[in-house]
Amino acid sequence: MSCPKRFASATIVSSIGIRARFYVTRLTMKLRKLALAIGCATLAAGVAAPALAQQAPANLLAAGSFEFETVSLRLPEVSPFPLVVGGWGSRADDAGAAAATASARGGRRALEIISRSESPAHVIQDAPLGTVGFVFRAAVQRGRGRQSISLQGEWDRMDPDARALVRLDLRAGSVRITTAAGSWSVAVALDDRNWHEFELRSDPRTAQIAVNVDGALLGLFPGAPLNIPQTVILGGQRRSAFRYDDLALLRLPEIELLELQEALAASGAPASIQRRLRTAHQALLTGSPGMMTAELRATTRLLDPVQDAAVRAQLSRLIELTNQR
Repeated sequence: MSCPKRFASATIVSSIGIRARFYVTRLTMKLRKLALAIGCATLAAGVAAPALAQQAPANLLAAGSFEFETVSLRLPEVSPFPLVVGGWGSRADDAGAAAATASARGGRRALEIISRSESPAHVIQDAPLGTVGFVFRAAVQRGRGRQSISLQGEWDRMDPDARALVRLDLRAGSVRITTAAGSWSVAVALDDRNWHEFELRSDPRTAQIAVNVDGALLGLFPGAPLNIPQTVILGGQRRSAFRYDDLALLRLPEIELLELQEALAASGAPASIQRRLRTAHQALLTGSPGMMTAELRATTRLLDPVQDAAVRAQLSRLIELTNQR
């Protein structure tokens, strides 16, 4: 009598176990599908992000916003400048002639250069630009006197006032622009104690420098440098006081490449084209202009000669700019 009961009990237990395993298996499969879906979505988002995100070109000047005390190297007026990379160095007969001040344009601090005596104060930074075409930006507030902004190639480290590739002399009512092709004075009111935004865009393809002040074109000037700028120098005039903020030195090829990437991503360009442009950007950042040119030419071959004629023309100009070295 006990055997049939034990058999029935075993059958029930076995049935319950089979059902339990069935439900566990279904639940496991659902969890695996959910995990796979999440993983695919994450991967897709990760792949698409570089194409959709708006990248900013790299600022080759360190601490250009002066939010902290960044004039780390201070030299007496008779000393030659060593290589100053990754920060700012100053030379003056007064230790306090160049310092970050609490009066800033937008953030907390700005750089103030004061020449109190007959000896001018200079603040410099060496920046490895690596390309001939460039964009330089700076916000300037005049206190008194006149000062200058210059971009140097090879220069006498003892004489920061030596002839520059490009130089801006900032006065109360004018700005003088000096290049290898000449010197021009343009009326600009800098005596109002306001901040003014300067931008220099040097394009070796046109051999011109576009100078903008407060978003308005001041003029196109011949003499765009064919040598690569290596040093930014601020100050350099006696009995003067100026403030500087938001300084940036950018590669013109990178600006144009990122603008093209953004436009093609917004228009839904094929992934193969966007991938080529991202590779070209990485080549630029790693100092491989030859590889960048090769990727840009490969991108051109992927485009239709008729339908994509405008983009092909942009790529051609960008290749021309990249090869200027």
